Amino acid sequence: HENFDRLFALPEVEMFGAKVGVVNDSIFHLKRGEIYTIDDNKIFTFGGAQSQDKMYRKEGISWWPQEIPSYAEMQKGLDTLEQADWTVDYILTHTCPKRIAQTIVDIDEDRMKDPVVEYLDHIFDLTQFKMWYFGHMHIDRNFGDKLVGQYQTVLEVGKHIWAGGQ
Repeated sequence: HENFDRLFALPEVEMFGAKVGVVNDSIFHLKRGEIYTIDDNKIFTFGGAQSQDKMYRKEGISWWPQEIPSYAEMQKGLDTLEQADWTVDYILTHTCPKRIAQTIVDIDEDRMKDPVVEYLDHIFDLTQFKMWYFGHMHIDRNFGDKLVGQYQTVLEVGKHIWAGGQ
């Protein structure tokens, strides 16, 4: 844990209504469980996911336990959304709700027990939003009219991968 914190520690500043990590003058790390106001849009962010290939990686070198958010981080996300009356414009996450993950990957049920996808399923049920973007599944695809798997395509916020469908 000590190597992770030292390796990934960024200076923090208040920006867009919450704390961000500063990578450089134009790149900022948006934190788990925060809502940022950018261009008059309320954006909920929540990074992290279980690595499906962690059995092939080395802890502390290419895999860290902190990639799965802590209970406190998950609770902070719920508290933040509750304070916003469960309404935001956009949701940006690393992984996706379980209901979407199950349609993308053909894996056994044990590997689908990622606490983050289950947590995001709960957020999906409670939160009003215009669009949700995620990238963990390495896929460029729309999932209905409100969820977008984004991997290699750069999109303007509010846009889909392909207009009108999947």
